[in-house]
Amino acid sequence: MSNIKLSKKAIAGITAAAILLVFILSSCIYVFADSKIYSRVTCAGVKLSGMTEKQAAEALRKNFGDDPAAGKINLSLDGEKKSLFTDDIDVEYSYEKSAEEAYKFGREGGGFHRYTSVLGSLFKGHQIPLYFKYDEEKLDKAIDNLLEGIGTPVEEYSYKIEDGKLLVTNGKPGDMPNRDDIKAKILETIGKREFGEELKFKKEKRLPKEFNEEDLYKEVHKEAKDAEYAKEDGEVVIKDPVYGVDFDKKRAKSIIKDNKDYGKTFEIPADITEPELTKEKAEERLFTKTLGSYKTNYNSGDVSRSSNIALAASLVNNTVLLPGEEFSYNGTVGERTAANGFKMAHVYMNNEVADGLGGGICQVSSTLYCAVLYANIEVTERTCHQLPVTYVPLGQDATVDYGNIDFKFKNNTDYPIKIVTSAGGGLAEASILGYREVDEKVELYPVRTGTVAATVKEEPDDTLPLGEKKVEKQGSDGCTVELYKTVTKNGTTSERTLVSRSTYSGGKTIVKVGTKKPDENPEKTPEPSATPAQPTPTPALPPATPAPQQTLQPDLVEPQTPSTEGLMTPDQLAQAAASVE
Repeated sequence: MSNIKLSKKAIAGITAAAILLVFILSSCIYVFADSKIYSRVTCAGVKLSGMTEKQAAEALRKNFGDDPAAGKINLSLDGEKKSLFTDDIDVEYSYEKSAEEAYKFGREGGGFHRYTSVLGSLFKGHQIPLYFKYDEEKLDKAIDNLLEGIGTPVEEYSYKIEDGKLLVTNGKPGDMPNRDDIKAKILETIGKREFGEELKFKKEKRLPKEFNEEDLYKEVHKEAKDAEYAKEDGEVVIKDPVYGVDFDKKRAKSIIKDNKDYGKTFEIPADITEPELTKEKAEERLFTKTLGSYKTNYNSGDVSRSSNIALAASLVNNTVLLPGEEFSYNGTVGERTAANGFKMAHVYMNNEVADGLGGGICQVSSTLYCAVLYANIEVTERTCHQLPVTYVPLGQDATVDYGNIDFKFKNNTDYPIKIVTSAGGGLAEASILGYREVDEKVELYPVRTGTVAATVKEEPDDTLPLGEKKVEKQGSDGCTVELYKTVTKNGTTSERTLVSRSTYSGGKTIVKVGTKKPDENPEKTPEPSATPAQPTPTPALPPATPAPQQTLQPDLVEPQTPSTEGLMTPDQLAQAAASVE
């Protein structure tokens, strides 16, 4: 057996390897087993090593306070002194998020990455900035203000469509401090809270970005798109149209190559498609035509009802609907409560006249319904009254009941419509303003199709003999109505189409029924005590023929012959309905 002798160098190498192995093993145990923030990790200068997340957050709060004071950032922009405060951009620090980021260091990514990150921090440390939120839009605007008047900004290439031509303008060089560098340094300073040092930036000459035919095509090539209507804060705004642009890229490449001078404007031959609806046309067509209107009368002497009508009209007035948008009467007028300004007035309730909050507002909905019909706007929800009303023809009313019955319609035109309503002096008015390229004339034809018999209600009456009946109030029949319309466009009238069916109940006939019983012990006539003298005989009269017994019945109302126009409510209903919804 031979002896193996190791040289001193070999022994030293083995020893070094063993030491390195021990170091690696121990450092791995440290990296993967430690449950606290690693060594030499700081946040905005505050040491957080060996702390939990909660302890780190408290340490930061103790150092900077619950509400860190606003920091002032000093800048030198090509020698000009400028400043910016953190409050100007709504900076808000979060100690909890900062502590979380400190704890995450060395714990994300693969094992080797984690190991090298932690090992590196042992030698040179690792700093975490204070986590904060800010208003980026305000920061960008602040930087623009800081750079105002300092140097010349770079102008990038641009294009425009003018007189049916595609005109391209090359960019121009500029010399000013680098905007991106300024923004990055400001954010870094806020995160580190190192506000004492002045940030210095010199003007730099910068060239505009180069572009080629592919860049231009990606930016310019579009399909034509009409101007669009939109709503902002209830008002209509018009979005710019898009011009359709297409060009030959091979030809454009040659033209761009031959026109390289800074700031030069040149034409690229292109096919320009103008949108059908330009912004100018869209403005000219906005609410320029009255599509439909209607007026109804009411008794201005009924103060409460008049007040409700005026209030409802004011709430609906100037409502705007974009194409396809739906109107809800209940959603617009709101709940009828005293707090919302509504008063007690007559309404229809259970086929009778009663008092209720908001009485009268159905006259506004009915007036509006008629205007909508004449405007040929699509009605999506409508219900007739229980009983006829007098302010609109039969079949042309629209009742509402908050939470139960609504009146709705949808703008089925290509343009916005505006609802204009008013009420005063006994006159309620509604108009639909909008635009149609071809005018439409609507004619309405209500047709009475049937009769709804009046109901009979019996009420006891102790002044009438038992079983005797007496008509106290004669009711009248209701009816069923179908509403038809024709639409005339370009001199051509359509066939009649059904708009709606309405059923109106009849008025109640009130019959009093006697409950008075006959007297069980009537007084007897006393007999004479003496025989009276015999009178002079007279000829006997023949017995009277008894009159035939009559049975008391309510008066009957003859049904009206159906007609296509001039429908009237029965007189008694007209009197009852004269001051109701």
